[in-house]
Parts: sequence; structure tokens; C-alpha cells
Amino acid sequence: MRELEEYTAEVRSRVAAAGVREVAVRTRRQHRLRVLGVCLPLAACVILGALFLPPLLGSAGPDGAAPLDGEPADTGTAEGIMAGGVVDAVSDPEGAGQETAHEELVDGIAPVPEDFAFSFTWGCHGISSYDSGTGRLVKTTDASHPEDYVTELILDEDQRQAVWLLLSDLALETYPAEYDPYNAPDALQRVASEPNRDLILRVRADGRETTVSCRGICLDGLGVKGYDERARAFLEACTHLERLLTGTPEWAALPDYEVFYE
Repeated sequence: MRELEEYTAEVRSRVAAAGVREVAVRTRRQHRLRVLGVCLPLAACVILGALFLPPLLGSAGPDGAAPLDGEPADTGTAEGIMAGGVVDAVSDPEGAGQETAHEELVDGIAPVPEDFAFSFTWGCHGISSYDSGTGRLVKTTDASHPEDYVTELILDEDQRQAVWLLLSDLALETYPAEYDPYNAPDALQRVASEPNRDLILRVRADGRETTVSCRGICLDGLGVKGYDERARAFLEACTHLERLLTGTPEWAALPDYEVFYE
């Protein structure tokens, strides 16, 4: 029986990790498309300028006459700069450094800030939570001995990278501090359920902290989707975080729930 539970926990962990990796891959593709959309027009302008500007601007001297044989090109005027500066910019070592930075973005390598941390609360009445800063993982607070449902979970580097890609692409700072992803602010009819649930997501990175609280919102799994694309993205990110955390061996080692909500 013990071996079956360990095997089940391992399968759930792999499924959760695969889900987060899928989101990370989708995020990398989005970064790649954004960078290509910016870089391709710039590259085309540089190539066209290098091909056509030097013959046009360098074919005549200051008085409109062709430069004398053996006379050095004028690099002190605007014409001289345009004639020779385009090629120099392409072969400039600093430009090569910028190209390397673009390649990193195209590959989807988003460096994780040193101070990156997040906390996540979910479930009916917010009974489950995790804090990456302390590693504290709580399965439920609704138990006769809540201390038995607390453990420590430290994410590895691959998991932190996947979570950072997921949350940075979400742009949490653009959401309201108090948020209901199921009901638009001006909705005439409200979506609700009893019992309800809480989703509280807090992210700290680059010296800034952002918190979005969804309190008393509709339960998941009722066939109700977010009211717009951004709401659905938020709910999807929360779902992947929950699957990652509940698919770990640390979570599986905690006791079963005493209370089940229907």
C-alpha cells in the first residue's frame, strides 16, 4: 500500500511539472514572436541602409562633384558619417553584445531576479497556502490539529525558473488589488457558489511587491470561465501553481483531509 501511495505521488508530481513546463514553453514562444517582430524590421533597415546609402551619399563631394582619386572619404560631415557609420555599427563589438542579449530572449531564457519570491493561497475559504520565501506549505487549516498539515517545500532551480516565467508573463501588476476573475465590474448578473474559495497571489521581484486578492469567488470546476482573456490567464496561472504544489512528494506525505467541501 505504501509503495502504491509513493508511486501515485510521483505520477502526480510529474504531471504537475509537465504542466508548468508547458506554460514555460508557451511563454518562450511568445517572447520569441515579440522579439522577432521588433528585430526583423530593424535588421531590414540596417541592411538596406548599408546597401544603398553609401553609393548615394558618397558619390559626390561637398560641391556636388565626384571625389578626386586618392582623396580620403569625408568622415567629419553628416554625409561621411552616414556613408561609413552604418557598416561600423553592424561590426561594432557592442552591437554583438546586443545581439547576444536578443538571442537569450529568443531562447526564452529569462533570468530570475535574486529577490524573487511568491506566496499563494487557494482552496475553499483559503485553507491551503505556500510561501516560497520560507518554504512553508500548508495543506489545510480546517482540521482538529492544523499543525499536522504543515510541511516544508523548497523549490529547485528548474521549478523556480518555470514559476518565474509563468508569473512574469502574467504581469500581475496590471491587475486590480481586489479582483474577481468571474465577474466584470459592471456585470448585471453575478456568478457565485456556496461554498466559495479564495485565491491570493503575492509576487516580489526587483524590489517591488504585488498582491492580487480574490476573496469569496466562485469554486473552480463548475464549468465557469473567466469573464475575459486576462481573467482566464490569471485563473490558468493559479491552476498551474496549485498543480505544481499539490503534485510534490511533500504534499502527498501530509495526512488526508478531515473535512471535504461539496
